Amino acid sequence: MTTHPMDNSELTMEAARPASTFSSSKGVDQFPGGSEEGIDGGVVQLNRRSLKRFKLAYAVSTFGFSPAFAGMITYGLFQLQTIGFMIGHEPGFPPGTGCMPGAQACRVPWAGRGDVNLTSFILYLNAISYAVSGLLTFFISSLGDHMRFKREQYVFFVVIYGVLCLPLAAMTKFDLKTFNTIAALYATFNIVGFLVQAWMKIFVPYTMQTAVIEPVQKGGGADQDRSPSDPTSTADPVAKRQASEKAGVQMSVWSSNAMQSSFVLFYLIYIGISYASFTAQSQAGLWITTGAGALCILLSLASWRFLPNPKKLESQGPTNWFLLSFSTFGELWRGLRNYPEAFKYLIAYTIYNDSNFAFSNVIGQLFNLSIRPGVREFTAYSMTSPIASVLFLTLWYFILPRTKLSLRHWIVCGYSVMAFVCFWCLLGLSASSKVGFKNRWEFYLMALLQGFSNAITSSCFTVLFCQLFPKGKEIRYFGFQLVLSCSTVWIPQVVDGPIVDATNNIRLPAIISFVFFLISTGLAWWTDEVKGIERVRELEERKEGL
Repeated sequence: MTTHPMDNSELTMEAARPASTFSSSKGVDQFPGGSEEGIDGGVVQLNRRSLKRFKLAYAVSTFGFSPAFAGMITYGLFQLQTIGFMIGHEPGFPPGTGCMPGAQACRVPWAGRGDVNLTSFILYLNAISYAVSGLLTFFISSLGDHMRFKREQYVFFVVIYGVLCLPLAAMTKFDLKTFNTIAALYATFNIVGFLVQAWMKIFVPYTMQTAVIEPVQKGGGADQDRSPSDPTSTADPVAKRQASEKAGVQMSVWSSNAMQSSFVLFYLIYIGISYASFTAQSQAGLWITTGAGALCILLSLASWRFLPNPKKLESQGPTNWFLLSFSTFGELWRGLRNYPEAFKYLIAYTIYNDSNFAFSNVIGQLFNLSIRPGVREFTAYSMTSPIASVLFLTLWYFILPRTKLSLRHWIVCGYSVMAFVCFWCLLGLSASSKVGFKNRWEFYLMALLQGFSNAITSSCFTVLFCQLFPKGKEIRYFGFQLVLSCSTVWIPQVVDGPIVDATNNIRLPAIISFVFFLISTGLAWWTDEVKGIERVRELEERKEGL
């Protein structure tokens, strides 16, 4: 694949730079992962072998991770909603009398203190998950960069993630105890999932750094017997940035396609099992969620030794582990001055991600309550977005080098598409409107657009964001993104909950999401990634000169 061309302003700024953001002066014995090759371009060959191994292992790991996620958010949440309809009640009816199909005012018990709308119950449950996730990520991610075995830390969290799916096969009773148990598993699953995300993303920047490691020739300098057009040559910083972005995009595309493909395979397996009998149809989702948890554990352990192995961040002095979390995040907040482009980009993505999650919950509830699908159709609907993601992302991978759009421009496109989908939902607020998520075909069409948006934004974000902050601090910066998200994502959940509870109109929260989608689009457009990369280079060179 040929990397995508930059516009003229980027070429001008890049040409004046002495070295790439990811350049390294390390010798062969310092090569990440342990290289002993250094003669006749041996490091270049080792780089290529390492990159292939990294992509494959990362794809295997995310392939195993995804079915567990799909099972819990699809069948775990579906079972929670189904039980809620059975044990809840409509306004004016006694508790436990159940809710009629299509009822948007179904109320369920809440923490032993009265009842709330079922949609509000799930929104509140999400808000609790985010609050706890933010607190844990605050303390744990700041320690991760300073600890050895970053790869093993990631595998540990993924194994716990899979373990939480194992009890789902037993959650078949329609009673309050089962309802509360699934709610607890769902909340804990979300909490661990945030920790997994903080560690999962560190492999992309590490791979990008590996892609531009300079081979050291025996008896000569790093650039001996190489032409300036060599992608790893310090004489061509433009090519070095392109090489690193190419490796990052490849890693992200492999991971995303593996993840989405496993979603589709997971749902197809369910459909096959569901045709066995009515009993199998009603319980197959829970059975395969347990199986997905076991698969998650097995594949994470199988890919463990083949994943990239980032080194720990060397401390300048003695480490106070108790105060490290606070000092690390104090440093991150001070980074607002040092890395302003990184934080504009980060805030834009955080707003988008939070709004997208809240809006997706609303659409999922709207589809379930308005269409009242069977479990098979719910599965088919859930497959739509992953299939679109694989198709669009693969197409985008081949289109990218043939366009003049930067990764940031594609991010803006993805945000804009979600703003349009949200606007489409708002059309349904009018009783006279015949569209606005009122027809079955609308849900499927908009799921295709959501798949496109999510695939592009998730793949581009990691590759570009890691170029806007210093190397070796990946866990803390990606962890900071999650802490920031957890600190804000509960806001739409808590705001939307009372709105739905008071009005029983689940389309109203889309107004808030639409406004935030527009804000995230504007912030992403305002970000100057070239200026941000230059700033990182300047500060690193200044630090090395001290």
